[in-house]
Amino acid sequence: FALLSCKVVMKCFLSDSLIYERGSASNFAYIIVGGAIKETIESSALKISPVASPINSVNIERILNSGTLFGEVALSTNNPYFSTVTTTEPTMVLCISKHVLEQIYNNNKTKLCEIRIR
Repeated sequence: FALLSCKVVMKCFLSDSLIYERGSASNFAYIIVGGAIKETIESSALKISPVASPINSVNIERILNSGTLFGEVALSTNNPYFSTVTTTEPTMVLCISKHVLEQIYNNNKTKLCEIRIR
């Protein structure tokens, strides 16, 4: 992961700052170095049938803390972000571009598979 250390950008955000918004282009995956974020997923983004679900208009929220990777699914699938992410306190994140993430995946496929199996 030496490649990662020289290719990432550290960003600092104040409390209640927007990191990315649902529907925006996915340019980075993020790792929380310090602080915490709130990820909000609108129920409409989940493609839940209004007839099948009583939670049709409810947002789903979760808090993520230090060490958590987020934004990687949208980035690796070439889709816009499906959630909105804001900070809940002053937060530092590492920003990893798609190019760097692809290099890490391609150069470490065996090791990543071993980690997934555990």
